[in-house]
Amino acid sequence: MLKKIAPFVLLSLVSPALRAQTQTPSPAAPVAGAADAKIAGQEVPVPARRKYVAPEYPAAAAAEGIRGIVILEVLIAEDGKVESTRVTRSIPGLDEAAMAAVRLWEYEPTKLAGKPVKVRLSQSITFALKLPELQRAPGIPELKSGGAPPAPSGLAAAETASVMIALGSQGEVREAAVVEGNPAVGEALLRAVKAWRFAVAEGSASVVFTVRADWAPGPPPTLILKATDPRNLAVTAAPVPPAAPAPVASPPSLSPQAPTTAPPEPQAAAPAAATPTPSAPAPPAPEVDTDVLPARQEPPAKEEGVSAVADVVLGENIPDLTKGRRPVWPPLARLGDITGEVVVRFSVDLAGKVTVHSVEGPEMLKDAAGQAVLSWLFRRTAIDRLNLVATFKYGADRTFAKVDRAAP
Repeated sequence: MLKKIAPFVLLSLVSPALRAQTQTPSPAAPVAGAADAKIAGQEVPVPARRKYVAPEYPAAAAAEGIRGIVILEVLIAEDGKVESTRVTRSIPGLDEAAMAAVRLWEYEPTKLAGKPVKVRLSQSITFALKLPELQRAPGIPELKSGGAPPAPSGLAAAETASVMIALGSQGEVREAAVVEGNPAVGEALLRAVKAWRFAVAEGSASVVFTVRADWAPGPPPTLILKATDPRNLAVTAAPVPPAAPAPVASPPSLSPQAPTTAPPEPQAAAPAAATPTPSAPAPPAPEVDTDVLPARQEPPAKEEGVSAVADVVLGENIPDLTKGRRPVWPPLARLGDITGEVVVRFSVDLAGKVTVHSVEGPEMLKDAAGQAVLSWLFRRTAIDRLNLVATFKYGADRTFAKVDRAAP
């Protein structure tokens, strides 16, 4: 049976005590035109409302799971119509909807000594998301927070879309991608699903499943959400094993110049550490990090390193890769049998830390490759900044990366 899924809005007056606990309007900047207005509930009774327009929950805010209480200061004119409003407690994405509705309200005129007066009133509007009803197949965790996707604009016929999602360890949606259906419906479903959170047990394996949205035209439009095809990713979601320690020095057979060129670096820095003056010996200067290095007379040594990260191969003249994440085929890409090559261009500074400059390749593979490179740490023996290129190859047989020097 089709059921309507919709957010709802609650309205309430804010008492003087509650106004003191929230963001009370500043006397220096009251709502426009309120200089001579009386305060409702203090100087005059709270006026009765004679016309009400319900606030509309913005579809984009509902899809992103935005909710909360917007508090407005409302100026009611002598004739009972709303003259102006001002937000005193903001919820980005909901403020405009609250003000647009309140500006259309009307109240019974308030009189003081028989004369109509303006009234300042504090009004709260609660935007609360109704949890979507999600039909779950066995093995899929319970949905504990999030909103339903908005109805497609001008829905005249039944529409459907499916999104595949992978959950993180805290029940958050770690990955999501549209796999079929109307593109507009799929995009709306994707935005909503990314804000969802599920109830998962601590230490449980990652779960991948498909969420399908079936819309039927109204009025009002109705929606059925189904979660099916759960797949356990206990193996692929296992943490990456710690990297093995890298060797202290490169073997002489691989780097014949290393014994003659590597030692001068610490010796060259020694004179700058402490330079006593002839008249009054100075205490040794403290060690500080600096990018100012002495010029070297000989060319830099080749950095013929080894990789301590599994499935990462180093090309010619690359320094030791001491730790980081190994290349892993992303869960959604694996389920969709998406293979391909990703090229990551990055640089390595004097401390061996990585800065990624560009990532090129299939969309469902790019993020995994970029995050892996960002986790890498190299052992530097030369003083120049190093520009490198990592080529990741994702496939059913094997996933690995090759690191080479970037072309000048």
